[in-house]
Amino acid sequence: MENHSEDKAKRILEMYTLLRQGKILRKVEMSDNYGVSPRTIQRDIADIQCFLQEQRTVTGSIQEVIFDKKEGGYLLSASQNRHQYQGQSLSEREILVVCRILLGSRALMKEELFPIIQRMIAVCSDVGKVFGVKKILQNGMREYTEPEHNRKLIDLLWNLEQAVKGRRYIEIRYHALEEDGQAAWKVRPMQVMFLESKFYLVAAILGDSKLSGDERKGDRKNGGEPVVYQVDRIEECVVSE
Repeated sequence: MENHSEDKAKRILEMYTLLRQGKILRKVEMSDNYGVSPRTIQRDIADIQCFLQEQRTVTGSIQEVIFDKKEGGYLLSASQNRHQYQGQSLSEREILVVCRILLGSRALMKEELFPIIQRMIAVCSDVGKVFGVKKILQNGMREYTEPEHNRKLIDLLWNLEQAVKGRRYIEIRYHALEEDGQAAWKVRPMQVMFLESKFYLVAAILGDSKLSGDERKGDRKNGGEPVVYQVDRIEECVVSE
């Protein structure tokens, strides 16, 4: 009985979330997805409707679940929510194309890439197609080959983009070719770009970095001329205040 209550609570919360995102709930699709009868789905929708009516007295928000004959399913009646989310959703075709591009880029580790793909699938405009999109992408995710650098990059890329946007100097320790070892520089970031499965930073060298442990060989100052750095070889990055 306890597991049954937990399953019901989870199911109702997921359905309510889908409604809030402006998606349409069809009883047959929902019953197939959750492995329950259409009558059970109908009761779940009634529970959500009761909850919304109770919230009306608390928050003053006027929302209700209505049946749309044209769409053949239930949706949230508040037009502001419908327009806010439905216009931002993607079709299953768009999601498939974008996810294929992401998988084919081989730019990120699975730990960073797969959660992005899962969240993209979740915003599919047609909730009935979500499970189908997941199934189509399963093979690509199973056979995905991670990049050789074996590093998580999203946080570093974000910091670099913010430095470019804020026109801030950064100090980096960069692992160049084996014969050059590591070098530490103070640079002015100009652009982050993606090319042939790798991210690059275009920056102008301003002088020596203050980063400790500098194993730089030689003195490389180029008078502020742009230099291209491979982001996955940036061992350390400190954004100047």
